[in-house]
Amino acid sequence: MRVMLRSLFLFLSLLLAVPALAGPVCDAVWRDTARGRDLPLRIRLPDGDSRVPGRKYLIVFQDGDHMVFAGNRRRAPTAPDSHIQTVAARLTSAFRGMALLGDTADAALLSSGITPLLANGDRFETK
Repeated sequence: MRVMLRSLFLFLSLLLAVPALAGPVCDAVWRDTARGRDLPLRIRLPDGDSRVPGRKYLIVFQDGDHMVFAGNRRRAPTAPDSHIQTVAARLTSAFRGMALLGDTADAALLSSGITPLLANGDRFETK
């Protein structure tokens, strides 16, 4: 019983501490065109530069999901799948080139040159 109470108090203290550690929140609406519905999307970002040094990048693909984003193939591919995989690979390569090699062309792509790569409904943000 004593161990169970201790565990409960530890859980509650952690639960109450989480909102104090939370940083900015990105609220958006994701359009699920396959099902004809809008879904709210909330992403909690680290607070400032105190947790993760350097710039932060966020891309949200219209009609994308983690399976396609990770490079997997569906049994019945959808039209955006190829676009999502191509852009994700290009941006991943650019981020690694900038962060690991100091490539200025990759840094320029991430800072201002990504717009031509985005499809209608995609979003890219930096912080």
